[in-house]
Order: sequence, then structure tokens, then C-alpha cells
Amino acid sequence: MVLAWFLSPFLVLVVPVTGGSGLLAITNLPQTISVPEDTQPWARIFTVKTPGMTPGMTPGMAYNMTPDTNFSINALGQVQVSAPLDYDLLPKDNTLMLEISVTSTTKKTKTFTGNLTVVVTNVFDVPPNLTSNTSVVTVKEELLQQTLSCNVTAVDAETEDGDKLTFSLSDTVVASLFCTDVDSVTTTTLSCMIVSGDPSSNFTTDTPGTSLSVKTAGPLDHETTTSYTLIVHVYDNDTEASRHTAVVTVVVQVEDVDDNAPVWVTMAQTIPVSEDVVPGSTFFTVLAIDPDTTPGSTVTYVVTGGTGKHSFKINSLTGELSTLVTLDCDNITKSYDLVLNASDGQHNTPSLSLTITVLDVNDNTPEFKETPYTYSIIENATLSTSVGTVSATDSDAGQNGMFFFSLDVFLQGTPSHFTIDQTTGVVSTTGGLDRESQDVYVALVKAIDKGQPRLTGTTTLVIHVTDINDNYPVFSANPYRGSVMEMDVHSSILTVSATDRDIGTNSMITYSINSLYPGHATASNFSINSSSGILSVVTPVDRETDPTFILHVLAVDGGTPSLTATATVMIDVEDVNEPPQWVATSTTVSMAEGLAVGTHVAKVVAVDRDSGIGGSVLYRIADIAASNGTPSLGVFDVNTISGDIRTTRVLDCDVGVRSYTVIITATDGLGQTASPNFTLNISLTDVNDNSPVFGRIAYSFTIAENMVVGITVNGTTQVSASDADSGQNNIVKYKIARFLEGESSHFSIDTDTGVITTASRLDRETNDRYVFVVVAQDTGVPPLTGSTTVTVTVTDVNDHTPQFSSAQYSGQVVEDAPNGTCILSLTVTDRDVSNSGTVTLSITTPQLAVDTFSIESVSGRICLRKTVNREDHSVYTFTVRADDGGSLTSTTTVTVHVLDVNDNPPVMSPVFYNTEVAYTGVCDSSITTVTATDADSGINGDITYFLERNVFAYLFTIDPYSGVFSMKSQAGKSSRYILAASAQDGGTPANNASTPAIVRVDTLDLNDVAVTIRLSVDKAAFEANSAVFIPTIESIVKSSFPSAILKLWCVESRSGSAVIPTSSRRKLLQSSSPVDVHVYAVADNASDDMDNINKSKTFLTSAQLLLPLASDPSGTPVRQLTTGAMKYFHVEAVTGYHLVVTPWAETTAGIAIITVSVVLAVVLITVTVVVICYTYKRRKRPVSPQRPSHVYSYGRPKQKPGKGAGLEIGYLKKHPPPVLTSLPLPTYTVKPLPMKTGEDGITSLDYTNNGGRAINRDFQGSAVDEATGRVYHYDTRKNQRRWMTTPEGKSVRVTHH
Repeated sequence: MVLAWFLSPFLVLVVPVTGGSGLLAITNLPQTISVPEDTQPWARIFTVKTPGMTPGMTPGMAYNMTPDTNFSINALGQVQVSAPLDYDLLPKDNTLMLEISVTSTTKKTKTFTGNLTVVVTNVFDVPPNLTSNTSVVTVKEELLQQTLSCNVTAVDAETEDGDKLTFSLSDTVVASLFCTDVDSVTTTTLSCMIVSGDPSSNFTTDTPGTSLSVKTAGPLDHETTTSYTLIVHVYDNDTEASRHTAVVTVVVQVEDVDDNAPVWVTMAQTIPVSEDVVPGSTFFTVLAIDPDTTPGSTVTYVVTGGTGKHSFKINSLTGELSTLVTLDCDNITKSYDLVLNASDGQHNTPSLSLTITVLDVNDNTPEFKETPYTYSIIENATLSTSVGTVSATDSDAGQNGMFFFSLDVFLQGTPSHFTIDQTTGVVSTTGGLDRESQDVYVALVKAIDKGQPRLTGTTTLVIHVTDINDNYPVFSANPYRGSVMEMDVHSSILTVSATDRDIGTNSMITYSINSLYPGHATASNFSINSSSGILSVVTPVDRETDPTFILHVLAVDGGTPSLTATATVMIDVEDVNEPPQWVATSTTVSMAEGLAVGTHVAKVVAVDRDSGIGGSVLYRIADIAASNGTPSLGVFDVNTISGDIRTTRVLDCDVGVRSYTVIITATDGLGQTASPNFTLNISLTDVNDNSPVFGRIAYSFTIAENMVVGITVNGTTQVSASDADSGQNNIVKYKIARFLEGESSHFSIDTDTGVITTASRLDRETNDRYVFVVVAQDTGVPPLTGSTTVTVTVTDVNDHTPQFSSAQYSGQVVEDAPNGTCILSLTVTDRDVSNSGTVTLSITTPQLAVDTFSIESVSGRICLRKTVNREDHSVYTFTVRADDGGSLTSTTTVTVHVLDVNDNPPVMSPVFYNTEVAYTGVCDSSITTVTATDADSGINGDITYFLERNVFAYLFTIDPYSGVFSMKSQAGKSSRYILAASAQDGGTPANNASTPAIVRVDTLDLNDVAVTIRLSVDKAAFEANSAVFIPTIESIVKSSFPSAILKLWCVESRSGSAVIPTSSRRKLLQSSSPVDVHVYAVADNASDDMDNINKSKTFLTSAQLLLPLASDPSGTPVRQLTTGAMKYFHVEAVTGYHLVVTPWAETTAGIAIITVSVVLAVVLITVTVVVICYTYKRRKRPVSPQRPSHVYSYGRPKQKPGKGAGLEIGYLKKHPPPVLTSLPLPTYTVKPLPMKTGEDGITSLDYTNNGGRAINRDFQGSAVDEATGRVYHYDTRKNQRRWMTTPEGKSVRVTHH
């Protein structure tokens, strides 16, 4: 078979054909030819030969073959495979019948036909293709009747059916495999075996056959092995060299079954627990284990019974035992029983019994029954007298509950007087007591238990020592001595005092004058307070009668029997000087203000009946009180002997003093003063001599601007003026005289009270300050006035909302601006002041703007909080709110435009274009449109297109703005061009697309592959409904070529009149031209993948396209093209496309270009010849010798410039001065050539000397001025020369030797 395929290009098949002039014999032709299914496409299997022709050499022969799905015939008559062969997809007999026709295209047309039978043979070289090489089977460890299956399918691409390996579980069968080998006609006997994964031989396979099984060889145990990975080989019975083997991995997972009950690890036992364990604390953990691993094998614990069921709990998962309550061995229970159970959900363990013993802890302190213990004992108690008993209890048990008493700490008193019995707690005396030394004993009694550590309870013991009357009263002095003034009554003389160390009733002392002593008949003049001991005189005594009194005072305590004491008291009587007595104690006088100093006011008189110096009287003014409280001593004076009172200054009642009160004393020679003092009341009468005076020079008040009319300024504010006069002269009236600032109608004043009120509404923003003059006038005759200035400041009320300068603001920021960049400033004002006028700015909505921008309240600047990206948000519109210090707000809208930065390169989309174009470029030279996008905007987003590394620039071009990719000139036929199209944006710097788009262009000879569909509608009508046209045509073509892709080449208008598309039968003509639609088809879409960019394209030929579209060779369209939606296009015919290509040299453009090229070549040759001749002629011209003596004549012409001068200048321009060609030059005695100075140091030579002539005809150069030796450049065209200088600016000179 391989040999046949190798020789197939050389086989010549001569087909017997009929037609024309009769049967033509074909030699060396087998009627049937076999072709292996793996023959490569485009392999030739034979060549058709007819009599009288040589294949590929005889012109005028056209070959055709049907059907041409798998085979085709080319223009040389060679039959070749055109598509991959598949034995399994052919008819059951694997035979194809091909009809071949040969047509002569000479003047005498002949057509010959013949049939050829091709048998495609099978090739056995495709192993099974497993859809899955691994299968997982779950098997319970005890095999119950159940079915678990998993499928692994091995598909042989050679047949419709595949080798199917199915695994199932039934009883002991783990996996069943059913396999067929489709490489042969009959089912192949297959075998399988386990090659690894079963070291203990727990599985077996069955005998060879079509049904293969993997079985268990014995029981499985999950607790021993959880899974097996079996490698199974399934193979046919061919020889080992050609054997095909399928490898299958069977994973057998042994599923655990809950077949074991939990087992207790913890045994029954007694558990000691200390009674001080904290509730909820874990004190013991039980454990039961379950060998199973199924989800239900988790062991859980529960308390099922016992006396401690409600006192203890168990963690159901961990088995931890903990207490629910506080344990108390002393008062509750000392032992508990617990019954526990463990379960895995399926099986339970036997119950576990535990005994919990509560251990005692020395946690109870001995407690006394009372605190404190208070006892009393008389101070004369004998030794060992019992005072009282203390008692205590301890709730602990055993040694912890035993205790003893201790009395060793005394807080008051000494411990030597009392003791306590350690066992009974009896307290008794150990020494003599004395209440007067220590009346209270306070001690701490301890009860100390015998536990570890020892705990101690304490209480307080208070022992009061009671009193007995065992002490006498004791006087503080003895004797006592005192005195009393004669005539004195009910006055205290002295106090006697006695003390008693006893307490209570025993210490209570009663005083009395002891009348048992003789010689005390005058004791009735005195008395003593029995409780306080105060001795007083009760009747007047006379010193001249009894100068001294002696008394005995008795002190008696309250004890039984009473104890007493006696003291002596001596009293002396003293003489008393009596004070003077006033004749009258007071008087009132009246006098006018303003009288002269020394004016007599009044006279006072006092008498003293004492004799001697004690009877003389002296007068003195003790005090003078003015009515207004001002100090006034010295206003009046009194004569100490006579008592006359006079003024010492001029009196003025206008200063606020309307009257005086003068206090006068009268004292005798011994210093006794008359009582009471004499009071003189002096009243002053007023004269109107004072103007009203305001309390302040100027008043300042504040008022809120929103106060209603008639409100008092500042609540209770008024101006007040006082008049030092009195009476009618003191009455003041008020009025506003004039306004210095502000409107006069806004305030008024009460004439009587001076209260200032508002007269109209105020507005701080209009007038925030008022200044006016208030006048006060009294009612005296004549009236007097005073004035003051009042300033009223209007305080602000928050009555104005903040005002933005604009309702909308707009700003812009570049997207790469850093954080903190400020964009614009907002201006907001508030006519209020202070806090009400303080404006706080904030961005409220949306949240995106709040997160992106910040605003400064003081400056109003809006700044970036974070960078922005125009591609995410090009415009931010948000609300800014202004809050004043009160509760008023206003808002404005701010729009921030994010300016683009060229930070995004263009992106080509798509990145692969798969196109075709006619190699001639006719009809439509555009190939495709390349597109790209740029996330930037404006000029940064403007895209221009270009071709990268365009080696085919002479063939293809791309419009930089539209991206239209088109052909410039004719390309090679059936060629493939790969180009890279890219894009560049308009930013600065510009960005190029990072990944160019690859454009594949395949050139077509449309004469071979295109068909023309002739329509009756015009181009506009076609384009309006083209979305229906191409899909419909493609669906018709796919009925014969399922993989074909139909493409529109171009739409061409032709001569004639188009019809208007209509659903009626009648066609309406219109003036526009109908169109021809040219289409072609690609055989498949293999080249649409960029990975296949170098793969050749296969096109359907024109003949292949016509088969499903035309019903006959004349081009009659098939029914699908004239019915349904296609009726709209009025399809007239479907024919093969044919274009006669004129050689380029014969086209108008070619002829024009060739003609121009020939003319240019002739001109170029002519110019070249002329230049050569000219150059040769100049090289042969002799140079005239220099004539130094006749170089120049520097004399200026006497005549005006005329014709002769003009001719000489022209001559000199043609023949310039000699050029310096070598140095040194000869020395000449000549005059310098006159120079005309121009701009930039340029001078003009005067060549108007008729006698001068040039001896060198060379053009521009350098020369030496013969007169000065300076070198210059000359220009004969401009008649100028320029002196040559060194870089330092010095002249260049030539020195002759």
C-alpha cells in the first residue's frame, strides 16, 4: 500500500469517454483504485490522459470532476486528494464514484466523460483515546447488595463506536470493563490484568473476553486499608509488537462502616474533689474510643444518672467533667455518684459509674455570736470575779473546726486586770479596779482554729467599770474674796467651784450659804446659785453701813450617803460716783444752707449732784452723722464749759446732706458720763443751686437687632441723673437732644424715668451703632440742665444666610496632579458678624467627591484629597455647603473637570485581521479597517494609524485617520502578506500601541474563485438590506460546503435601470443603476486563528460556488435566491466572475509613465553631454600673464557717471580683480582702491576707472590690497568685498620681502 501511494504521482489513468466523434480509448487505467485513509491532502493519485494529448502539455483542455468533496482535478488533469480522508466517515462500502469530464476549448468543442471508482482502505494506527484515565470507585468494607459505577470510555477515532470501559460494583465485582476494537470488522478479544496497586492480592480479573471485570478476592477492612490504587492494562490479542494497550487507573476507596461500639478507657473509680473548686472548672476527664472513622463514629458523652446529675456536667465531645454548683463539704454533701454513657450515634457503651468525694478545706473562719461583747463590773469587785462569757462557732469539720480563745490585745486599759479561759471563753478579773483611773477597758478577743493554715476570728470586748461614791467634793480655792459696788443690785460677785472625782449622781454638787454660822444676819443681801455656784447681790448695800461681808458656802454631792465640803467667801463694798444728768436729752433745730461760719446753732445743759470734782461737767461732741452717711466730724463745735454749739464751715445740702445728727456727751470730773448722750437734730433747707448730674459721663448699651419695637434697650437700661438740690429743685426730666450717629427715629426716652426704648425696627447690617445726647433738666426756678452721651451698639443676630458669589463654580485639574493640589477657590460671605458670620465649608454629596476633594473654610480653596484618573471620572459635580455659626446654611454646585494626561497608549482591537484582496486591486482596493481605542480624550485620544516596518510600502497603505487599510498597486497573485499595523495618539510625548495588530492579506485571482450575483436593485437598496443578503447566500453554500465562509468582495454598478424593491409582483423602475455583487468563499476557518497565520488558505473555486447557487450553466439562480427575504434583491443571475487584465505597459498610466521616463532620459543624456563639453573647453583655455604696471588706474572719473562708466562696471563684473593664488606677491607702487563702506564691515569697490582692466577671469575668491597689504574677500555678483580678520579681530596682512 505504501508503494502504491509513493508511485501514485506517476500513475496515468486513461478513462474511456464517450461523446463528440465517438469513444476515445484510455490506456493503463484500472477501473478501481485503492487509496489509504492516511493519504496526505494534495497527493496525486493518477493523471487523466486522452488520445492525442499529453497531460499538462496539450492546450485547450478543461477538466472537471464531481463530486469534488475529497478529490479534485487540476488544469493538468491530475487527480489529487483535496481533503483528509477518514475511513470511518465514508459509506459502509468505503467506495466513491467519481465522474470525470474533459472538454476541448478549441474551435471544435468536444466533451468527454468517464467514471472512476475509488476505494478508501482502513489503516490500523489509532489507539483508543480514553476520555478519562482514572476512575474512582467507593466500596463499603462490608459488601452489601448495591451498585456503584463509574465510566471510562476509550474511543477509537476509526469507528463510530468506541471501546467502552465501564466499572460497576455488584457483590464482589469492583469494576466491569466492556471493550470493542473497531479497527477490525469483528469484535477483538480483549484481556485485562492488574499490574500494580494490589500487594496483598485482594482483587482479581476475569478470563479474556469482551466483558472484563475486577473483583475482590476476599473481605476488605477499612480499619486495615482505606484505599487501593489499581493500575489495570486492557489490551487486544495481537502480537506484543503491535498490541494496543489502554491503561486505566482504578482507585478503590474502602468506605468505613460504623460497625464498632465505643470502648471505655476510663475505669470506674472514686474521684476526690476539693470543695473550693471553682464552678465550671474541669477536675477530671473520661475517655472512650471508637475504631471507626465514619462521620457517625464521633464519640459523645452524657451524664445519665446519679446523685450528682444536677451538680456536675460533662463536655459531650471532650469528656471533661466540671462542676455546676459550688461544693461545700461542711453544709451540703460530702459524696456524689455519677453514671456516664458514651455513644457514637449507633452504638452505646456500658454505663460507667464514678464516685466523687468532696474534700474539706479549712475555708471557714471561727465566727463569734456577738460583736462587740459589752459587760459592766463595779470598781470594788474582788479578784477572779467573772465579767462575762464569749462564744464562737466554726463550720469546718475535724481539726479545721476546733479552736481556742485568746485575750492579748487591749485597745484601752492594761491587760493585767482581766484574763479569758481558752476553752470556755469566760472573762474574769485578775487585779483591783479603780474607775477614777480607768473606767473602760476595750480588748480584742480571738478565736483561732487548728486547721492549716490557721484561721482567726475576732470580736471586740468592752468592759465598763461602774462607779461608787468614794470621793468628797473639793473647792477650787478657800477662802474666796470679792467686791460689790454700793447700790449695785442683781450683779454677780464671784463663782465658787468644787469638783468630785465620782461620776453620775455621786459627782453632782449642790451649793448653798451655810446659815448655821453665827453673826450672819445680813446674809439675806446675797444669794448663790445651787448648781453653778455664782454668788450675787440681791439687795443694795451701803458701804458706809457695811464695808465688808463674810459668808460660808457649803458643797454637798449626790451620793448616798452624801459627802460635803465648806469654803469661806469675803465681800468688800466699794463707793460709786454717779454721772451727770441732762436737763433735756434731745432737741431739733432748722437752718438754711450757706450760712456763715460760727453761726450759733443750739445750747445743751447737764447737771451733776456729786460734790467736789465729781460734780463738775465738761461737754464734748462725740459724733456727727450726716443724712447721706458721709463723715462729718468737725462740721460743728461745742463749748466744753457752756455747751454752746456753732458751725465751723459753710453748710451745703446739695452735696447730699439734708440733715445732721450731733451726739454730745457730758462728763463729770471723775469721768462719769451722762447717759444717754444728748442728740441734736439739725435740718438744712435747700436752695436751687445745682444742675442735674448724670451718673456717667457716657453710657454704652447693647441691643439685639431682632428686638421688637418698644423694647427697653438691654432689658432694664436707663440713664439716670441726680440733682444735689432737694424738693422741687431735685425733680429731673429727660429728653434726647440730638443724634450724633444713626437715625433719630429709632430710639425714644421716657421723660420721667430715663428708660430708653426702641422706636422702630433695627438692622445691624444697615446701622450697627447709634450715638445721641440725652439732656436732664430739673424743675427748679430757674431750671438747670445736664447732659450725657449715649452709645447703643446693635448686636448681631443670625438673620443672614451665607451667600456664595456664584450659584455654580467650575474648575479643572490635570489627572496626574499630586495630592494637595488646589483647584479653585469659592467666595462666600455672611453679612452677620462674630460667630454668626463665621462660615464653615464642607463637601456634602456625593460620597465620591467627599473622598476625593477637601475644602478649606477660611480660604475656600478646593484641593485634592487623593489623585484622580480622568479615565475613571472625567467630571466631578458635587455640592458644597456653607454653615454659619448659627443654624443657617446655603449650598452651591461645583463642577471639576479632570484634564486628560496622555497616560494611556492606544489599544489595537482586534489584534489579528485575516483578509483577502484581489491581486489586481480592481473594483475595491480597500482591504479592511484597522481600529484602536485610546482611553484618553482630546488630542491625547486622537489616533493615527501607521504600518510598522512596512516592507510592502509600495503595495499597501493605511489611512492615518480612518485606519482604512488598502492596496496601492498590483500585488503578486496568490500571495500572502503579513503586516503589522499600529496606532499612535496625539499626546506629547506621543504613545504607541504596545501590541500592534497583525494583518494577514491573501491576494486572489478573482477569475478563479469569485462569482457574480446580478441584482436588479441599486447600490443603496442593497446596502440597506445587506445584513440579510450575505448570511442567506452563506447558508445556501454551507448546504454543500459546511465549513465554507462566504465573503463579500465588492459591489459594482452596471449600466441599466434599477428596480425599487417591493413585495408586489410588479417591478418599479428608477433612474439609478443596478449592481453586481461579487462574492467568494474560504473553504474553512482554519486561518482565522493567529496561531495558523502561516497556514495556506483554501478557497472554493468559482465552479464550486456555482454548484449550490446556480441551477444551470447559464447562471439561473436557485430557488432560495428568488424567494423569501431574497426576493427583495431581485436576483437575475449567478455567473462566474471574469476580468480581463490589461498588461500594465498597455494601460494609460503605464504608457504615460514610460513616455515621461524616455523624455527624461533623453534630456539627462543631453545635459550630460553639454556639461562634459563645457568642462573640456574650459580646461583648454590659456591664462593671460599678469601685467603689474597696468593693474589698476585709481584715478576717479571727472565726468558724471554715464554710459561709458556703466559699460566699464559691467566689464569689471565679468572680469574681476586678480585672485591671490600664491604668496608672496610682488611689490607695487599704487594707490589704494577707493572703498565704499556698507553694513557689517562690507565695502564696495569702485571699478569705474576707465583705465583699469581685469587680468584674471576667475570668479569669487580672495585678494590682497596692494596699497595696504590687507587681504580681503570679494564678491563679483554684489560688487562687494570684506576685509579678512583673525579670531582676535586683527586685520590679515601680507608682508613682501
